[in-house]
Formats: sequence, C-alpha cells, structure tokens
Amino acid sequence: MPLLEVNNLSVAFSGESGDAPAVQEVSFCLENGKTLALVGESGCGKTVTALALMDLLPPNARKNGGSIRFEGRELTEMSAVERRGLCGSRMAMIFQEPMTAMNPVYPVGAQIAAVLRLHRGMDKDAAWAEAVALIRRVGIADAERRARQYPHELSGGMLQRIMIAMAISCRPALLIADEPTTALDVTVQAQILALLGTIQEETGMSLLLITHDLGVVAETADDVCVMYAGRIVETGPVDGIIASPRHPYTQGLLAARRGGESRRFAGIPGSVPEPGAVPPGCPFHPRCAQAKPVCSHELPAALKFTDGSGVSCWLYEASEPDGDTEGAGP
Repeated sequence: MPLLEVNNLSVAFSGESGDAPAVQEVSFCLENGKTLALVGESGCGKTVTALALMDLLPPNARKNGGSIRFEGRELTEMSAVERRGLCGSRMAMIFQEPMTAMNPVYPVGAQIAAVLRLHRGMDKDAAWAEAVALIRRVGIADAERRARQYPHELSGGMLQRIMIAMAISCRPALLIADEPTTALDVTVQAQILALLGTIQEETGMSLLLITHDLGVVAETADDVCVMYAGRIVETGPVDGIIASPRHPYTQGLLAARRGGESRRFAGIPGSVPEPGAVPPGCPFHPRCAQAKPVCSHELPAALKFTDGSGVSCWLYEASEPDGDTEGAGP
C-alpha cells in the first residue's frame, strides 16, 4: 500500500469574479521510503498541492474534490483536530522561504522545542535538549549557541537546516520539501540535498520534493510528476523522464536546463496562465510548437505506458509506435 495516495485533487481560489481553479484533478502515489518530485514553473500549482495535503490552504482557497489517503486513512474525512495532530508529526513540511516561515521574535531552538512539546509531549528541559541535538544533527556547529539565536542572525543555509531540524523532530513518515534549495548557492544546495538524502536513508521516510530544477530532480528523485497550469501532464520514473521526455512542456523544461548545441539555454515562449485564465483544451497549447488543431479546444486524456510512465498530450493519441500503451487512448 502506498504511503500517500492522491486522487483527483482539485483546489480553487475564490474571488470577485468567481472561483479560479489552481489545481485540477491531480493524482499521484508515493511509496514508502521513496522520493517523488513535483516539477514545473512557478504558478503551476505545486505549492498549492502541498498546502492542500497539509491542510494549510489560505482562507480564500478550498478543496473542490478529490481524495487524499495517508497511511491508509482518508484525510479529507478527518476533523480539524485530527488533521492538526497528524500534520507536524507524521507529515511535515519544509517551506520555501525559511526566513518568512519562522517566527522572528523567538530563538530558533525555542521554536523547535515548541514542536517537540506539542507533538511528542516533552517537558521544557527535554524539549530544549532535543532541539539542540537536532540542530547538531543537521550539521550546524556550536548548536547550543545557535539554538539561542533568532532567525535574522542566521544565514539562509543555516535557516534551511533549522527548518529541516524542525520538520524531522517528530520523525515523520512523509516530508514535503517545497523548493528546499531556492536562493542558496550551489555548494549549500548540494549540502542540503545530501542532508535530506542522509536523513531519508537513516529514517526510511518518504520525500515529496517540489522544485522547478530538473537538475535537482535527476540527482534525488525516484519518480517525477510534471505539472502545468494546475494539471499533471507527465509522470514516470526519473531516468525515463530525463532521458526521453514525451510531453512538449517537459521537453522544454529540459531544453531550458541543458541548452542546445550552441550551449545557449532555450527558454519556453510565453508564461504560465493565471488561475481562472487557463485556455480551453490543452493548457500548454498557446506555448507549444507541436500543437495540433485539436489541442486548442479539447483536453487530452491521460495515457499510461507499460514502463510505468504516463502523459496527457494529443501527440500520443492511441498508442506509441512500439505499441507500449495500456488501455484506450483518447
């Protein structure tokens, strides 16, 4: 049984002109001990998906349907109290901006200790000792002194490590990492990714990695879901996605990372549409050099292939040339 099963999850933001869909019929599974990457440009719905899983959507957003099963339990049927007990203990999240995610008026050690007291029932002294040990565990020297410092006194890399310490403090089965290396230099990025890998190996936790960086994905993930305009457009094992992407959007992301023969990076023309302004048909068709007439008015179905991958694209209507699709095409 997968640790996490998401089926047809939809989220919309309410506004003066009505609901604006931000996530539409998103489905994926994450196995125990594995890493699944959600990939796409900013505005594709990755973070909104993560916030829906953690029950942290902003007040103007709401789930419009779908199922979220974690450790065999349906989260959408839980009470608010049950969800609060689960999120932060069995499920934890590293937020994209550690400086804004942490409370500026409390020392970082006290913030970790507060989580330990809430979810693990530790007394004040035990929670503080464990907080210091966790800070040391994530590779920060002079942990006792650092624990007494405030967020503004620490570097971006240190703050990200503090966020990881807080997230793993209750030994979660699932860790959601939202752009964990954004705004960090290359050396610190590598250190953070190595740290997450080490913790995952030692604890057996699963990792849902949210990123726009396919280089990070290639180094860390087992499986990939590529998101565009609130929908998953391609899925599969990371090696296959990197080597032979099917969807034009995935191809564009990889081209932007690799560059062409001239070694100049190739951007994707246009931009991700805002929620509520997604074009009809395939949402990527206005930016797609391979678009067909049908793409502008009809949404492609999701095809599954025998290698475990899948794609939603009119370029794959019934079967691949090698006949490796499963089920009927659109």
